Amino acid sequence: MRKIFLFVALLPVVSSAQITEGRIVYAQSFQMRMDTNQLKMQLPAGFQMPKMPSIQFELLFNDSESIYQGKVDELKKTMPQTSGTPWEGMTVMFENKMSNEKTYINRNQKTSIESKTILDKLFLVKAPLEEKKWKLMNEMDTVAGYTCMKAKLLDDSSYVVAWFTPQIPVSVGPKDFYQLPGAILKLEMDSGRMTLRAINVELKPLESGIIVIPTEGKEVTEAEYKELRKKKMEEMGGNMPGGPMIIQLNH
Repeated sequence: MRKIFLFVALLPVVSSAQITEGRIVYAQSFQMRMDTNQLKMQLPAGFQMPKMPSIQFELLFNDSESIYQGKVDELKKTMPQTSGTPWEGMTVMFENKMSNEKTYINRNQKTSIESKTILDKLFLVKAPLEEKKWKLMNEMDTVAGYTCMKAKLLDDSSYVVAWFTPQIPVSVGPKDFYQLPGAILKLEMDSGRMTLRAINVELKPLESGIIVIPTEGKEVTEAEYKELRKKKMEEMGGNMPGGPMIIQLNH
């Protein structure tokens, strides 16, 4: 552990690192696996999952607040899947929930406001910031030209690995992941199947008013949102044959 902290202290401090606001653009990659028997039984023999569309996100931040949101205008992409089976002409719709959501964080007030969707319905979830505990690992990587250190989230219920850089001395990151001594430039979730990696970093003063607090949507608690989403997924569970197959991505 002493070596890790020593490494942080000795990282070169460049002039741009003194700027505590800017924009980070992330590219998301996702590895789709049909690893459940139920899903395999619902799909025709030889069905090939179309390639996942590429989605980009942006993080706007200053020394006290940040907002993480989808960067693309096209939030839904459909791809036709044809074969010699009764499923001919089936459409696979990738609905990336993360691309249609916004996460606002105020670190001084220790609060978060999230704009979340369930299919086409928008909800607003306000909550105090959850304290996340990280374990620093003795591994390094270079992301978007910055030297990063590895940290693992201490949570038995989920797999999250972050790569952060002390060269950007602001505790920010994708979604609601932060609380590390530097900006998170790479995030691995869902056993490594989903990755968010910074492809562009701009450290400069932001335009006034560019960080907009989400206000649209029905206000619910996090527990209420999860229950509503669970019910909607159960309602859609038996509607696969003959209709669209909707794959939702979230973490």
